[in-house]
Amino acid sequence: METVSIYKREERETERETREGKRYSERNSDKRGSSAESLKFKSQPIAKIERGLALEEEPTFSVYADGACEPNPGTGAWAFVVYRNGIEQYSEAGAELHTTNNRMELTAVLRALDWISVNAPSKALLHSDSQYVVRGCNEWRRRWMAKGWKKGSADMPNADLWRELDGRLEAQPVSLIWVRGHSGIVGNERADRLASDAIAALEASRA
Repeated sequence: METVSIYKREERETERETREGKRYSERNSDKRGSSAESLKFKSQPIAKIERGLALEEEPTFSVYADGACEPNPGTGAWAFVVYRNGIEQYSEAGAELHTTNNRMELTAVLRALDWISVNAPSKALLHSDSQYVVRGCNEWRRRWMAKGWKKGSADMPNADLWRELDGRLEAQPVSLIWVRGHSGIVGNERADRLASDAIAALEASRA
């Protein structure tokens, strides 16, 4: 089966990303609501998943979060999609200008946690194809916090998002599950397509 695939890569924690992310956050912190800078989409609930791609029936909600950026850094998007018993319950996506792939992966998980905290606080499995995000959440964030979210004398890459994510996970502990991207996993492929569509919609709105 053909799937929509966009250029994605895991970034290294470089000083370049720190500079790009910091400049973007400072320059655009007051523009998040502007249609020229960002877009956000929500689905109607209960839509059947694609024919031929079945999920195992599960007693919990399975949530798949994904981020994308094209080029990287550049226009990016985040998305998450929620399933229960193989049926899509809800999806949400948004896009931003001048961002990075890692920022969008982190934002996807943050927005998914927003949904989980209201709708499924004790029965959701959260998946991501970003090892940076999954291992950061499950293994590294407490060490980063102990170092003041610093790398040397500067803020570590995406420190603002990691601080927010750490607070969410302390309030509502969730262990993230890593899945391999572009490997036919329904929820991951769906979230990837939503992010790709959000990038296209934001670019079109600027034309």
